[in-house]
Amino acid sequence: MLHGERRDLVEDLAQDTFLRVFKALHTFDRNGPARLSTWILTIASRRAIDELRRRRPQQTSLDHAQPIAEPSGADTLTRRRMLAGHLRAAIDELSPSHRAAFLLREYHEMSYEEIAENLEIDLGTVKSRLSRARAALRSKLAEVYHAS
Repeated sequence: MLHGERRDLVEDLAQDTFLRVFKALHTFDRNGPARLSTWILTIASRRAIDELRRRRPQQTSLDHAQPIAEPSGADTLTRRRMLAGHLRAAIDELSPSHRAAFLLREYHEMSYEEIAENLEIDLGTVKSRLSRARAALRSKLAEVYHAS
């Protein structure tokens, strides 16, 4: 969620996350429905979202980005790296709430129910945020793809 942020900030947030985990570990229910890793990820996600909400998001434009389609001599690895860079930039432009839902689903492979519990939102809200995040990413990546 904090891709592209200063390394020291990310390290401070990670440290803060584990301090919170340590302080609240006695409240974790081993027999409950959540796994320890999910519980820790919930704390980390909320901390990252709080940080993103605390400041204005920097909007970067993909209008001048290099198109994904490269001359025919470009190798597959180069194209994949370019696509990954464009995808990271597009994800960074998502609102914190949409970015959190998207990353928890696609990167951390959480179920919709786990995301709802993690972010303390309704299941319908999860579906809506994921739909909007995917639509925004499709739109941004289509802009880059068709810029060629």
